[in-house]
Amino acid sequence: MLPKQFIPLVTVSTVGIGVAMVIYLRRKKNRKPLSQVQFGSEIRKQEFMFYDDVIPCNHGSFGSVPRRVFDIRHRFLQEYESSPDVFESIMKPKYYEEARLAAAEFLGAKPDNLVFVVNATTGINAVLKSLMLDKDDKILVSNLTYPAMVKTAQDVRQGADGTKVVYMDIKFPISSNDDIIEYYRDILSSDPSIKIAIIDHITSSTAMVLPVKQLIQLCHQFGVKVMVDGAHAPGQVPLNLEDLNADYYTGNFHKWVYTPRGCAFLWIHPKHHDTVKPLITSHNYKKSLHKQFYGQATRDESTFLTTPSAIQFYKDIGGMERIHGYTSSLLEWGMTMLCEAWGTETLSVPVGMRAPCMGLVALPMNYKQSDIISQWSPSVLLDMYNKYKVNTAPVEVQGRLWCRVSVNVYTTKEDLIKLRDAILDISGNQ
Repeated sequence: MLPKQFIPLVTVSTVGIGVAMVIYLRRKKNRKPLSQVQFGSEIRKQEFMFYDDVIPCNHGSFGSVPRRVFDIRHRFLQEYESSPDVFESIMKPKYYEEARLAAAEFLGAKPDNLVFVVNATTGINAVLKSLMLDKDDKILVSNLTYPAMVKTAQDVRQGADGTKVVYMDIKFPISSNDDIIEYYRDILSSDPSIKIAIIDHITSSTAMVLPVKQLIQLCHQFGVKVMVDGAHAPGQVPLNLEDLNADYYTGNFHKWVYTPRGCAFLWIHPKHHDTVKPLITSHNYKKSLHKQFYGQATRDESTFLTTPSAIQFYKDIGGMERIHGYTSSLLEWGMTMLCEAWGTETLSVPVGMRAPCMGLVALPMNYKQSDIISQWSPSVLLDMYNKYKVNTAPVEVQGRLWCRVSVNVYTTKEDLIKLRDAILDISGNQ
């Protein structure tokens, strides 16, 4: 039973979550209902916080937080500062569990198999650095693997005597899922030393949806564990993690599900619960999987707590069907328009394997391989923003520069036209 002096504070904290939801509902009351708001400039003005002159064509890198979700996070922080001891010891565990249950329902996951992490990179690091790899065991990555994950595999290799990293080179054009599956079948059948494969659900550099369920089944046939990097998957593709049956799956909520940055999850198959540890060892050492990943010192976990509100926002604006109805149409229009204006083409990937909110268009620049990094250094991207206010993501694929166009519900045709003109100006082709 709580000491009497804590009861008023707990009452206030309990009211806190109610106030947070009141904020969310009040936003709905004072503005056009989200189910009725028009995507594009109207929802951008009503719900997002961009400067008026910013041209956002790069949602996939960092996401964007709706005002109402931002407000709810701020309310959690205010509640924390109002009574840190009560919030940390009594209220935060309650809010955290509510968030974990909401996340599990959204992902088709059992709550006991799910923990929060700050991003997909952290999730993969936790898994790879928990593995007990023997000499000559190998980790499989590909040229489509997110670069930070390749470096993580290299780091694990250095820390485990004799462990190696195998690099698989997937070439374009790709004609179907079968092409990807055959790449994996060939390398798995030829190298029995591979023990774990890192597979992107949606590739970051090429915006391609991989046939992860078939690849998981294939890897398991060869006795290979699968770590799925789903950084871009939640919100872009339907997920049922229990049915997918990977060994490990991690993904971000802060890209396509509208939470603040630093909100992601790690799903771990029950047979691996006893072997995966968080990167930070804290007071819950050797306790349950959930407890070990929860409450790591005084880390700010308010981003995790916003998950139910962000998921509700996602649903209130129409969910996957309405979102993709807008983004897929806009993306197709935009990529066609850019190709015609730049005199280039899209990456040769079947339409059915393209992500619904991202796509690649070749840039009208003919830099040599050695010049790619220097020509598109951070300073050049910063200059592009300062001069044109355009946010975009250039990527290199097979020695060529591409623009990864990344749209969301607030993106407009006018944004993509300004992207077009900025690139033409920079390339000297306008």
